[in-house]
Amino acid sequence: MKTLKYIRENLEEVKFSLLNKKSEVDIDKLILLDVDRRKYIHEVEELRSNRNLVSENISLIKKKGESAFKEIEAMQKVSGKIKELENKLKDIELEIETQIYFIPNIVHSSVPRGLDASGNISVKSWGEKTKKDFEIKEHIELGSILGLFDFKRAVKMAGSSFPLYTGLGAKLERSLLNFMLDQHVENNYLEISPPFLANYNSMRNTGQIPKFKDDMYFIPEDNLFCIPTAEVPLTNYHQNEILTESNLPYCYTAYTPCFRREAGS
Repeated sequence: MKTLKYIRENLEEVKFSLLNKKSEVDIDKLILLDVDRRKYIHEVEELRSNRNLVSENISLIKKKGESAFKEIEAMQKVSGKIKELENKLKDIELEIETQIYFIPNIVHSSVPRGLDASGNISVKSWGEKTKKDFEIKEHIELGSILGLFDFKRAVKMAGSSFPLYTGLGAKLERSLLNFMLDQHVENNYLEISPPFLANYNSMRNTGQIPKFKDDMYFIPEDNLFCIPTAEVPLTNYHQNEILTESNLPYCYTAYTPCFRREAGS
């Protein structure tokens, strides 16, 4: 996520990137909210400073044995004003949060701008197309013929769009997972078997929330989300930790189920 400071100082770059990514985030509104946010922060800090001075003055008056009624009344009014501004500040920060997390990563200057697929640039190609003397079947047709999966029975278990691997299909799935993990471990990655549930902060840290919140499976009783990829727990493995640069990089690998609603069929 880009900070408000970065957005302020690189406004045109951010706007151009949003245009290229066809994002509908109202960046001008976000900047205005930030102006109000900083104004309220400044006012609250000034009032707190004033309240501290009044509090010190009250102590001095009481030490003299005099009445500090007017000063106490003034301090109460200041405290009330601070609370009012803090509530406004909280509302603004909440609105900022709901928008800033929708800002996508900035497009690198080396990335060509493409209006459609025809603008794609071929970077590298190799090999020759293999000629086949037989009709190529789709994987679904092949899988059905070989008994690798059973979509009809999967519907009875959980509904449409859920796979059910059978026989060699289930074995192939398990073999590929083990191959992937073993390959990474051999290359000095640390294998992690993480929880399949994650809290709000973990989901937000990886950009799943708020943009993909409606695609998540949520457990309200525990205030937890089913993870959509292993990326979520792995990225949060060092959440709120300060890492020493000399120890970088940290390499982790994991397999998890992926719980998320997919667009389309």
